[in-house]
Amino acid sequence: MNMKDKRNEFIVNQIKRKLYEGDYTCVIAKDNQFLTSKARGVKPLLDWLDSGIDLSDGFAADKVIGKAAAFLYVLLDVDYVYAGVLSRPALDVFEKYGISCEYDTLVDAIENRTKTGFCPMESAVWTVEEPEGVPELLKDKLKQMAEEAKFRENLKSMPICQIEDKRAELTDAQEVTEGELDLNKLQRKLEALDAEKKRRGYK
Repeated sequence: MNMKDKRNEFIVNQIKRKLYEGDYTCVIAKDNQFLTSKARGVKPLLDWLDSGIDLSDGFAADKVIGKAAAFLYVLLDVDYVYAGVLSRPALDVFEKYGISCEYDTLVDAIENRTKTGFCPMESAVWTVEEPEGVPELLKDKLKQMAEEAKFRENLKSMPICQIEDKRAELTDAQEVTEGELDLNKLQRKLEALDAEKKRRGYK
C-alpha cells in the first residue's frame, strides 16, 4: 500500500469513527477539516451546496443514503462515500459518476420514517437521471412537506364542524381543479382531514 492509499484509509477510518462516536448523520473531510451535521435527510447536503464551500475530492460518511443524497454528493464533487445504509438507485448514481463507495447494508429503496412507504426524497428523484436541478426539486419537496405538516398540526385544534366544512370545500375544489400537482396536493389535504377525524373517533 502506497502513502496515498494509507492516507486515504486513515481518513476513511476517521470519518467513520466520527460519524458514529459523534452520533452525526453525516460527516465530510477535506484538507484535515471536518464538516459534521446531526440534521436528518438531505438538508445538511443542501446547506453545504448553498454555502458554496469547496468540498471537491472530499471524503464523506453518511448513515443513510438514497438516490437524492447520492445526487447531492455528486454535485458536491466528493471522491469517496461511506454509507451505513445505501439504496440500489444511489449505488447506481455513484457508479455512473465514478464516486468510490462502501456500505454496510444495501436496500432496494430507503423507507420513510414510519416504514409505510418510500422516503419522500427518494420518491422525488426516483425517475430523475441527472443531478442538475435536483437541489431545487428537493427544496420544493421539503417546502411542500413543511406546509403539509403545519396543516396537519392546525387540524388538531380545529373543531370537528370546521373540519367537515373544510373537507366539503376541498372536495368541491377537487372537482374543478386541473393539473396533476394541484390534485395531488388537494388529495393529501383530504387524507389529512380524514386521518384527523379518525384520530378523534369519527368516520
